[in-house]
Amino acid sequence: MTKTLAAWLCLVPASLSAQVLSPQGLPDFGAQLVATGQTLREARTPFQLAAAAVAAGDLRESGMPVNSCWQREPHARADALGLPRFFCVAYAGIEVPRPAKLPFVYGASMIIHGNPVQGRLHISGGARNGDSWTINGSLFSKSVEGRCGELNMAFAALYLDIDLEGEVLRREPQIRGFLADGSPLCRTPAKSIEFLYKRLPQ
Repeated sequence: MTKTLAAWLCLVPASLSAQVLSPQGLPDFGAQLVATGQTLREARTPFQLAAAAVAAGDLRESGMPVNSCWQREPHARADALGLPRFFCVAYAGIEVPRPAKLPFVYGASMIIHGNPVQGRLHISGGARNGDSWTINGSLFSKSVEGRCGELNMAFAALYLDIDLEGEVLRREPQIRGFLADGSPLCRTPAKSIEFLYKRLPQ
């Protein structure tokens, strides 16, 4: 997938509804103070705002019906590590504490209604693609003890597109699975494997 911004972000502050953005499209907290006339003592950080919204249940949801299933190719090691062969998703969305727009704040999550995964998922990253973001939510993660040079970790993620206002775009999600060698202090790790789950005909 081509990305104009290759850096992946994990739990970075989201832009706020009245927040000033830098030329790179990221929050400029210093400029926000100037724009609103706040002092540093009076201002609350994005984390504090998000925490207050979570405590009050003040969450904004954006999502879409999906009603699709995806399948990966057979693979003995992936099967042994329990990486699901199929994922079905009826609905996918995000939940974001107000006044944040993007889901890179405390308390934000991806919401999935499906099988075998359902509920709120950790948003583990995102990449800017021009006028949109692609975010990924963790569908599955498992690791086992193993020796250096063995694939001992399996995980899968759902990739969902949102606009710059944090609204889910009605584009087909993607599901990718990965096998990796997570052995500590491993000088010759096994080569990672990626699976692109294929959407099944409806």
